[in-house]
Amino acid sequence: MAIKLKSSIDHFPEEKREALRHIARLVVDEFGDEIELVILYGSYARGDWVEELAPDGVHFQYQSDYDILVVTRDQVHKHSLRWEKVKKAFYTHRGPSLQLECDTIGFLNHMIEQGYYFYVDVAKEGIALYDSGRQTLSEPKILTPAEALAKAQAHYDTWYKSAEGFFKGYHFYMSQSERNIAAFTLHQVTERFLTVYLLVHTDYKPRTHDLDKLTPLAAAHDVEILKVFPKGTQLAKDRFVLLCRAYVDARYAPSYSIAREDLDYLAERVKFLQELVRRTCLEKIENLKKQSDDERKSV
Repeated sequence: MAIKLKSSIDHFPEEKREALRHIARLVVDEFGDEIELVILYGSYARGDWVEELAPDGVHFQYQSDYDILVVTRDQVHKHSLRWEKVKKAFYTHRGPSLQLECDTIGFLNHMIEQGYYFYVDVAKEGIALYDSGRQTLSEPKILTPAEALAKAQAHYDTWYKSAEGFFKGYHFYMSQSERNIAAFTLHQVTERFLTVYLLVHTDYKPRTHDLDKLTPLAAAHDVEILKVFPKGTQLAKDRFVLLCRAYVDARYAPSYSIAREDLDYLAERVKFLQELVRRTCLEKIENLKKQSDDERKSV
């Protein structure tokens, strides 16, 4: 049976209803008939979003983003400058940040039909903020526990081992006082742990190295991810920016510089991420093993 999206946002506080309507208006005003659906997914769609104030009582230590999937008729998602215009217009509003994903209706239905958890969950849990009424979502393929287990185990075995290897490299470069190379390597560690998490839990990881995109994407599935890089102080924000920049600037920009105390702090946060990823992924795999065993015994 095809999936029918929910559409009511009446359960949100008024300021959030207005912000969500504003997002949909901005997207449709910019792209018009090219837009088929604007879907709210993640923590806000599930109702488990978090907003925790920092000790100063003004800034947020952790705050869930608005996770939005825009579904288009064709390849308008390539118009990056126009999407930046939408984001910039939204940021005149105070409140949560906006995380925009964009896929065509053909791609979305293909991924649902193939049983990719991320897209199936978006369709099942998501809320349509805008619906052109021209399209329907496909019937999802439901993987057997054995199929899901095989995929999750393969993802975990490949990417967790890779992340651990890069973490060893980080410590080596720190021992040699090669702070820029250590920063780049720590970026790789972080990216790989986020990749493990996303692939095991959602079977989806976008083609990007941007930690500022991967982190909220993982947090859309589990708000605990927000605790990895708290943003309650300017120093914490600046350190996360240094880690994000390390992928390019630590290798190619002569002006890039990072202090040992910044790296020590970031490495501790990545260690926290590692433990969170290890625990939750192994729990997921163990649960799939149990489901697979139970299914086999029932045959």
